[in-house]
Parts: sequence; structure tokens; C-alpha cells
Amino acid sequence: MEQDWVAAKRVMRYLKNTIGCSLRLGGEDQAMLGFSYADWTGDLASRRSTSGFVFQFQGGTVSWASRGQTSVTLPSMEAEYVALSEASQEAVWLRQLLSDFGERQVIVTTIREDNQNVSTEDRNI
Repeated sequence: MEQDWVAAKRVMRYLKNTIGCSLRLGGEDQAMLGFSYADWTGDLASRRSTSGFVFQFQGGTVSWASRGQTSVTLPSMEAEYVALSEASQEAVWLRQLLSDFGERQVIVTTIREDNQNVSTEDRNI
């Protein structure tokens, strides 16, 4: 109980001392930019790949994740497509969230991925 009270007071002091602070994303570019990655069969025990993505909006990172894929992919290209699919789902969700906040996305969201086995062109959503 004493630890909870100390923690609560610490939070209140922090809020009081940072009341004038805010998080501000800068930059002129309104387009969201994503990056996708997969490491093929990264888990040697299960032979499953790992997918990861990062999304930036106005120069600030707004979403990221890294997790094991739910199925075994045979070629590395397939692992990259699974990762791009997961990143695309996140992009659609983020675009809707930004729209709900009044930041409607009229420019396409570019998702960049790194595998040479897959075409090196950007994917646009």
C-alpha cells in the first residue's frame, strides 16, 4: 500500500512539472511511411519467420511491431509477403485512425521492404 502511494505521488509530481509539455510531430510531409521486414526461418526450433514493421507520420514513429509468423513459409519471398500483408493491415488501420483524428490521408501510404527476392519497388496502399 505504501509503494502504491509513493508511485501515485511520483506520477502526480511528473504531471504537475510537465503540464506545459506536449508531443509534436514535425515536418511538412503529411504522408505516412511504412517499413516492413521478415527474417526467414529465424526461429530454428519452429522454422517460423519473424515479421516486423514500423510506421512514421510527419517524421515521428507512430506504430511498430515484431512478432513470429503464425505459419511456416517455404521460400524467403513468401515470408516477405506475409510480413507485407501484416504491415498493410496496420497501414489500413492507421489510416482510419488518423482520419478519425481529422488527419485524413489523401496521399498513398508507401511501405518499403528490403528483400531482393521480391520486387524492390515500393508498395503503395
